[in-house]
Amino acid sequence: MRVGEAVRDALIAAAPHLHELLLLGTRPSFDAFPHPTVRRVYVGQGNLPAPQNTLTVPDGVEVRGTSHAEGRRGPWVENAEQELALEAVQAQPDCGQLEESYGAYFAEVGSLPALLARLRSAGLVAMDGPRVRLTTAGRVLSNLEPLRVPRVPPAPPDLGRWVLWAEARQSASEQHSVPIRSLSGHLQWLDACLSLAPLDTRVQDTLVSYRRFLIDTLVPAGEHEVLAFDSPGPLAEAVETMLELEDLDLEVLHLDNPLSHDGLGALEAALGSPRDSSPALFHLVWGS
Repeated sequence: MRVGEAVRDALIAAAPHLHELLLLGTRPSFDAFPHPTVRRVYVGQGNLPAPQNTLTVPDGVEVRGTSHAEGRRGPWVENAEQELALEAVQAQPDCGQLEESYGAYFAEVGSLPALLARLRSAGLVAMDGPRVRLTTAGRVLSNLEPLRVPRVPPAPPDLGRWVLWAEARQSASEQHSVPIRSLSGHLQWLDACLSLAPLDTRVQDTLVSYRRFLIDTLVPAGEHEVLAFDSPGPLAEAVETMLELEDLDLEVLHLDNPLSHDGLGALEAALGSPRDSSPALFHLVWGS
C-alpha cells in the first residue's frame, strides 16, 4: 500500500531509534523515507529499475533489493528458515534476547528483524512491543497444536463439467469476466486448504462461507442466473491471503489446485481490492 507523508512522518517520529526498514510488496510504500537513524532499507520484490519503484533515502543509507523474492506478492519464508525461526521464537519470545541468541543464524537472509517482519506479515507470529509469539497458524506449523478443521457439508457427488466464472465491474460502463476453473476442482481445492493449511479462524470462516455460497446458492441457481457473494471484502482478503500463503512454499499446498492453474489469481483479479465495496458476481457455464 502507498503511505502518505503524514503517516510516514508519524511513523518516523514514533520510531526514533529505527535502524532497518523492510518494505513488502511490488513497489515501495514511500517515495522518500528521511529517517535520521535508518542505515539499511530492503525494498520489496527487487523491482528497483522501474522509476515508480525507486525510493529516495538520505546519503549513507544502503538500499537492498530482495531478488530471491521477485514475483512474490508479499511475505516469503523458505522452509528451512521458517522452521528454525519458529523454533527460536517459541524458545525465546523476548526480541532483544532473541536477536542476541539467534541473530547470527539469519545473517544470510538479511537479519532476524527482517525475517520477523515477514513472519508477522505471513500471519505466523504476532508481536506485542518487545515480545513475539507464535500465532495459531505458527503453532500448527511447529506441531505444537493440531489443525482444527471446520466442519462443512459434503459437496454434491457429480457437478459435471460446470466451470465457475466470476465478474467484477471495473467501471460504470465496463465489466470483466474471468474463468475460475471447474467447479468440482475448485471445491476440492477449498476442502484441501481447510483441512491442510494452517489458516487463522477469520480466513477459515470466510472460505467456509464462500464454499457454502457455491454449494447452497450458486449450484441450484442454474446457468442463466448471476449471483453475488454478500461479503466481497472478506472474500478478497481471504483470496489474497491464500496467494501469499503460496509464496510461503508450504508443503501442504503442493497439490493440484487453482493456484497452479491461475484460477485463484483470476478470482483475485475479478474481486479487486479487499477494500472494494462492489460485489463480485458469479455464474456457471457448461464446458470442459
